[in-house]
Amino acid sequence: MTRLIVDAFAWIAYLDVTSPNARDAIENTQNQLITPIIVFSGVVSKVKRKGMDHGIASEAMLTNSSVAGIDIDLATKAALLHAETRQRVKDFSLPDAFVLATARKHSAKILTGNQHFKGFKEAVMIE
Repeated sequence: MTRLIVDAFAWIAYLDVTSPNARDAIENTQNQLITPIIVFSGVVSKVKRKGMDHGIASEAMLTNSSVAGIDIDLATKAALLHAETRQRVKDFSLPDAFVLATARKHSAKILTGNQHFKGFKEAVMIE
């Protein structure tokens, strides 16, 4: 079983049906999917701004993945990763750092198309 952290890029691609790779990975029952709570919030916001049904997005994330929360240890690790990574990737966001910290906490890969993750060993890039 492959453990995957699903980032906002992958969820939006899945919901928009723009990426067969995202759909295959999310619907593959051999994958254990985890959605960081910050990604959950970001996806609901993005879907709402696009005029899509945020209830469908919420249901898709809750049905297909477990939602990982934030505690002080994860928040600290994400903050340190953010500070370190920003030295190399100037627009690496704090939510990106939470995704990466969550992946490392769970010994998981990140399902993403976000170019900020290109070059990270944890990244599984989708189109």
